[in-house]
Amino acid sequence: MESMFLVKDSSIVEERTFSKEESLQSLPLPQLYETLNRYLDSCKAVLTEEEFDRTKQIVEKFQQNEGPKLQEILSQKASVEKNWLEDWWLNGYLDYRGPLGVLNFGASATLDFLPSVEDSQLHRGAMMLHSIMNFWKHLRNETVRQLKDRKGNTLSMNQFRYIFNTSRIALKGRDKLANYFKTKSEGDCPSHMIIFHHQHAYKLKIISENGEIYTPGQIYKLFLAIKEQSGAKEGDGVSAMSELDRDSWAEAREYLSQLSPRNAKTLEDIESAIMTIALVDDKVKDDSALMTLGTTKVAGNRWADKYFMAISSDGRFTCSTDHTPSEGMTFVTLMMYNEVLLRERWNNGQWEESWNNESLPSNSITKLEFDLDEKLHNWIEKGRKTLENFGKESTFHIFDFNDFGKDELKQLRIHPCAFNQMCFQLAYMRKHRKPGPTYETASTRSFYHGRTETLRSCTPEIVEFCNAVINDLPNKQKLLMKACEKYMKLMSECSAGRGVDRHMLGLAAIAMEKGTQLPEIFTDSAFKKSGGNNNFVLSTSLAGYSGNMGATVPMVSHGYGIFFRVLDHSMHYAVTTYNPTPDVCASDMETYLRKAFQDVCNIAKGLSCKL
Repeated sequence: MESMFLVKDSSIVEERTFSKEESLQSLPLPQLYETLNRYLDSCKAVLTEEEFDRTKQIVEKFQQNEGPKLQEILSQKASVEKNWLEDWWLNGYLDYRGPLGVLNFGASATLDFLPSVEDSQLHRGAMMLHSIMNFWKHLRNETVRQLKDRKGNTLSMNQFRYIFNTSRIALKGRDKLANYFKTKSEGDCPSHMIIFHHQHAYKLKIISENGEIYTPGQIYKLFLAIKEQSGAKEGDGVSAMSELDRDSWAEAREYLSQLSPRNAKTLEDIESAIMTIALVDDKVKDDSALMTLGTTKVAGNRWADKYFMAISSDGRFTCSTDHTPSEGMTFVTLMMYNEVLLRERWNNGQWEESWNNESLPSNSITKLEFDLDEKLHNWIEKGRKTLENFGKESTFHIFDFNDFGKDELKQLRIHPCAFNQMCFQLAYMRKHRKPGPTYETASTRSFYHGRTETLRSCTPEIVEFCNAVINDLPNKQKLLMKACEKYMKLMSECSAGRGVDRHMLGLAAIAMEKGTQLPEIFTDSAFKKSGGNNNFVLSTSLAGYSGNMGATVPMVSHGYGIFFRVLDHSMHYAVTTYNPTPDVCASDMETYLRKAFQDVCNIAKGLSCKL
């Protein structure tokens, strides 16, 4: 029910969406020795004995010399800032200079309760847009219920300020983030959408003069009108320039803006909009094709700097968005809301709108035009080729595993995330014959403006377990228990802000700001080999326990991205590769994963019988 996402009484100030942010605890700063011990432990899993001994000496030297001095400066920063990491973390994204296609994350909404119907794009799109607008309105009114962890602690809702009315702005050297969203109590907020069709862009008024969201039937009529206006002829596809590398897009955007006042105004209309939506002609054959559509096949119909949704001709939904201001779980919450609301309407027979009885709202569609010259047309073409090349270099492979799910794993007394991390490592080690340093997302949203911490799930314990399975050694059940216990301990520590990578980032940032030589601990080959500085071979993340899937490309060309979602009796996976080396293949990894799922489950069954 929709009510599960909303506050019970909006008149109670403490229940409002953003009311408790300032009362959340400051992001803690771990003790130096704890972080260094955890770092060494993660190195032990992937280094030879000789390499580890050398790295241990480097770490001990750092702990005795530069480390305490850097820690002291970082401690001073943490004593006066509620989130000592926030600016560095944001700038880390904004400093990225490559095309955003590599950095953005994609998502798709399954909505498997809806039958597949030809030409359902506009009807379903109207329903989805109406649902999204309801969520936007609840955020404006601060009636979206605050999220809590399993212990009942309130989580940071700050990222929800950046779902809508937000755009990354390309600038030379470092981008900036433009956020136009405001709650009602804070003031007015842009309330229009941008709709793309055949590479034409339209500004869509979506709220009536009396403040009411247009009905699904009215939105359907607006979609029809847009498709009629754009016709079959392709537009200029100006938005393809947003697919360029950031410095090239910065140059092109500045030139575009300065060419005419109309261009500057049109840019502001797009960047301040709630979000962008594309009505595309593609019909998708499966979930892999759906994810590929939204991430690689929409040049000229997507503004890469903003939250974007593509609606296929057969009424399926896929999204992509800039990762800079928020994490995937924020959008999972939005999509869960949409799923619940749309399912509720479907079950209650509210789906059969009187589409043709609604009148077309007047003065609600404005075609957006740019003044262009040859220089801009060249940039547009380069942007198209940039996204085309990204599509050629990346693979989004989605598959379902229907043999068991959350309920069966619960009976085996193994956490779904722990189970999956065991399987990811086992599959990788079987295929590549060596451990793979692994990133898993851990949430730190119990703290002020909290984002994530890296859970380094490739531990000595999990490597020992995987070796025992691969070589059929004894004590596999005992080693599985040991590896799972270590994993759960790390997850608890990381969620409490006591991981490795965020602290190490802060220490390195202090050193660079001081203008001193970067300590050897950061230049040691073990730092990169263990995954440091975005070199994790496996980049993994839980996409939740609902019907929505996410995906990002891996951090390295010899690695894999793995998103997974867990349902009661099934699990679902998105395996990605990017510019892969010859021995890396997403579909091959599926084969290895399926065997790992069965093997680990069988071992866990034997363990469960003994508990």
